[in-house]
Amino acid sequence: MNSSIQGASFKKLLLPFCLLACMIALYIPANAQEKPPRPIAVTVSTAQHLNFGTIIPTSINGGSVTVDFNNSTSTIGDVLLLHSYDCRPALFIVDAEPGVLINIVCEANPTLSKGGFTMQLNLGTPNIDLQSGSQFITTKKTTYVYIGGTLTVRSLASNPAGEYNGTFLVTFNQQ
Repeated sequence: MNSSIQGASFKKLLLPFCLLACMIALYIPANAQEKPPRPIAVTVSTAQHLNFGTIIPTSINGGSVTVDFNNSTSTIGDVLLLHSYDCRPALFIVDAEPGVLINIVCEANPTLSKGGFTMQLNLGTPNIDLQSGSQFITTKKTTYVYIGGTLTVRSLASNPAGEYNGTFLVTFNQQ
């Protein structure tokens, strides 16, 4: 009589034990995205500099010139843009393994200067492979980042003719 009681208890425990053993044997971890290699290697190079072309203020009011990420240009106010084919956005090439999160931080309010004269530059939103934003996850080895901007031009007396130059800082933070 005792052996039949033990057999019934054993049968009750056999099914849960088999299910648990199968779950452990078939466990496969799932990842939502591929983890980047460690250490993360990101290389950024400048392929093209931001250029506003030849600009002529036509009155005392001045105006602005905008170069978009896709090479389109526009002017507002009393500004004449010559040789618009010279205008182009900055182009940065980012080389990183897929799966790396990168944040882009652009310097606020850089200036262009010639002698003691300056022009204010406002950088546009970065464009990553035709998508606007300051943050992206790399999906391929090489990513193209375009940055345009708007240049404020004052009167001819405030911004006399000549070549204005300047630099701006763009930081690519990897995570």
